[in-house]
Amino acid sequence: MPIVNVEQFPLDTKILIWQVTEEIDFFISKIGHQYPDSPWRHFNPKRQMEYLVSRYLIQLGLPHQHFISELKKDSCGCPHFPTYDIHCGISHSSSYIAAITSSEKVGCDIEIYQPEKILRIAPRIIGKAEESWVRGEDISLKTQLVWGIKESAYKTWGKKNIDWLRDIDIDPILWHPQSGDFTGSIGSLNCDKLYFYGEYTYHKDFLFVWTKERKNIHANSL
Repeated sequence: MPIVNVEQFPLDTKILIWQVTEEIDFFISKIGHQYPDSPWRHFNPKRQMEYLVSRYLIQLGLPHQHFISELKKDSCGCPHFPTYDIHCGISHSSSYIAAITSSEKVGCDIEIYQPEKILRIAPRIIGKAEESWVRGEDISLKTQLVWGIKESAYKTWGKKNIDWLRDIDIDPILWHPQSGDFTGSIGSLNCDKLYFYGEYTYHKDFLFVWTKERKNIHANSL
């Protein structure tokens, strides 16, 4: 079973990362009985695998007697459980797929390392709030971290139409080349603002980031 990582912190939040090496029938055998109409049958092979693996991982993260077949997409295309007080997030990159479940709003992002690509898109994702700590050594790793945090925060926020430079702020980070944590906010005066915290880990082949809503946080208290 190629689980790369499983974490539970705190008790209401679970993270699972999987490297896909199995055939699709393995995942169908695990959760297919919950989907008598096999909704993935019309997808291309890559999308079929992503659909099944991500839902299998979420199922592993759900409490007993909770079922992945209850997962729906809201009007913004975000996964949610209408009948459960559980939030979740999924992400995939190459052969890796990650999932997070929690009682609070959450998101995650997994990205294999692509230094040339990440530096090429840096002007579109590095805002003024991040410039001071992204400079210097390991700029591609730091830039990829900004991308991962903003992508994960966007999924946690769960809405559309955001300016990635103006409307997502990451507080200054004491950066470490292995792992660390961070805080920030997403939103603007014209939409609901969400404050988040999270952690990042640089694995051998990829960077993994997760974010979770910080409740009872107000701008004048930061």
